[in-house]
Amino acid sequence: SEVVGGFHIHRVLRSTTRIVLLRSLTVKEGYGTWWERFQGTDGVSFLPMRLRRVAVLLVMAGILAGLAFTFYVGQALAAPMRVAVGAPPLDLPAEPVTFQSSSGSLIRGWICTARPSRGVVILMHGVRANRLSMVDRARFLVAAGYSVLLFDFQAHGESPGQQITVGHLESRDVIAAREFLRTTLPNERVAAIGVSLGAASIALGNGQASFDAVVLESMYPTVSEAIEDRLRLR
Repeated sequence: SEVVGGFHIHRVLRSTTRIVLLRSLTVKEGYGTWWERFQGTDGVSFLPMRLRRVAVLLVMAGILAGLAFTFYVGQALAAPMRVAVGAPPLDLPAEPVTFQSSSGSLIRGWICTARPSRGVVILMHGVRANRLSMVDRARFLVAAGYSVLLFDFQAHGESPGQQITVGHLESRDVIAAREFLRTTLPNERVAAIGVSLGAASIALGNGQASFDAVVLESMYPTVSEAIEDRLRLR
């Protein structure tokens, strides 16, 4: 065993084959010397030039793959969820309505008008769903004497939109729904029930919407947690 250029070199003879094993650097050498030798800038390299190039390419490929995956996931989560909702169920006394939103979408929905009415409840669905997911709640409320408005958020169901924004644009749809009721049923008290995306959109838009009562179901505390939850579901 001998020390050459800061390396411990052991020579082992087996038959006619000589094997040279490079061990770790001596303790006296610092990080800078180690990195210089890894790069080959001091004339003594841990790795052959070709192997170093392969290592760098692999690292770069990993970074690019990670960026591509992140972009793909972001696009998939934000992609519109447009579907044909069709006519309301026969047992739900609903009429189709449309109203313009500052989100840029023409919002489509149904309204059930009770006579007499105990008030109006706006039902707002979760992410990547539509008004059909709120039909059971609508049936219950109509039977209890309430008028009901249920609609598709922008980029959901039959309401056009470029992307889902987890509450940013959807909160404008909440405000638009409230304004629609101010003219359609001007003397009624108005409550809102939202699930997931619907709940977050109510919370973001309630300052302008001014509801008389609010119910928030399964609302995500932050956008990052909402995205993590959707990734786990996928």
